Order: sequence, then structure tokens, then C-alpha cells
Amino acid sequence: MSARRLFLAFWTGVCIGCAASAPSGPLFQPSCSAQDRRDDVCDAKIESQLLRRHADTATRSGRKLTFRTSTSRTVTLEDTEDQEGLLTPDGEETVRYMLHGVTADHFLIRATFWEDTGYQLIDRETGEVVELLARPVFSKSGSFFAVVVEEDIYECVARVAEIWDYRVRPVRKVFEQRITGDACVEAEADGEAGFALWETEFSEAAMAPVKRRLFGRVLHGPTWRLVRERSKY
Repeated sequence: MSARRLFLAFWTGVCIGCAASAPSGPLFQPSCSAQDRRDDVCDAKIESQLLRRHADTATRSGRKLTFRTSTSRTVTLEDTEDQEGLLTPDGEETVRYMLHGVTADHFLIRATFWEDTGYQLIDRETGEVVELLARPVFSKSGSFFAVVVEEDIYECVARVAEIWDYRVRPVRKVFEQRITGDACVEAEADGEAGFALWETEFSEAAMAPVKRRLFGRVLHGPTWRLVRERSKY
């Protein structure tokens, strides 16, 4: 794996997954200290705190993570693993489920695979599961969330920016636009309902991000639209 791929695996798996502070909007997520920046350590600490806080509705027993809804339904997620920790006996990629955040209406689950990460929202009333390809970032009002999907998380190319309506159940995607470029992109809340998209360039020599610049803003009005900041795009 190249230096770029190694760094991006760390950057996407740790800095985003273990945010220094809770995201804006309704999502509650404990923070990780600097010494806990490894994604597995950070994830375990986040889940431990959330399970204590929600012990009446969320429990872990070994590889099983179980949730009880307000309508007495049960949702169980079970980790898969083998001696190598890579493939199941059937040849499928292993997965590790971790409770990663909680809102008034949903549990946020982080699913970690060998070289990829996905997320799930589990409805705390109905038990319905919504699959997300990246971590949701909530607007300041809590009415919407953004997801930036990298089709190749190591190269940061062929990305898709999505906006989801969090006011309806089940949550619903209301905007999607493909964006291209040569840098990783993150979403941040911008105003009550909008989002800013930020690019981060990577230096293989320094093994660190070297420049952060505004890519554009996704604005909420009669319709959603992406207003790009830089004319080269």
C-alpha cells in the first residue's frame, strides 16, 4: 500500500470516525482523546460510553450488538470473524459493528470491513435500518444530513455528495450530485440547513494534509443546489 493509501486509510478511519468533538445537529457522540486516535481504540471507547448511557435499549454480548425499540422490536447485529480476521468461512469479508452515535430517533452504527467503512441508521421506534455509504454530518437545525461518498476512499476520486431529509421517517435522500477532483472532501454544517464542502490535499512526502480549501456549498432553497467555489471545477 502506498504512502498515500496508508495515510488516507488512517485519515478516513480515524480523524473522521473519532471526531474531536460531537458533530453539529442532533447526533450525540462522545469524543476521543489524542492518545486514542487509533480507530479501533476510539470506536471501542465511544461504544462503551454510549452503551452505558443507553443501557435500557442497547446492549453488547460478545459479537452481538442488540437494540430494543420503543415498540418492543429487537434488532441484532452480529460481527463476523475467523482466525485471520479477514474472511468468514464462506469467503465473505468480515465486518465489525460498533455503536457510533445516538439521536432522539436513531442509533448510528459504524460497520468496519477490511478496507472499507459503512454506516447504518436504526430507527429507535420501528427498527427499520437505513444503509449509508459514509458518515452523516448533520445540519445545525438537525433537519438534514450530508454524506460524501468516495467510490475509492484511498484515491478520493469520483465522489458523490448526498443530502438526506431527517424530518421524515424513514429518512429520504433529496439531493445527489457527482463531484470530481484530486483531493479528499468533507462536509460541514453551513448555516441552519446548508453544508460546506471542504477539500484537503495530501502530501506523500510529509504524510500529512497540506492544504484545505473550500470546494463549494450545498444550499437549501426551493431546490437543493451545489454552488462551486472554484472555477476550475
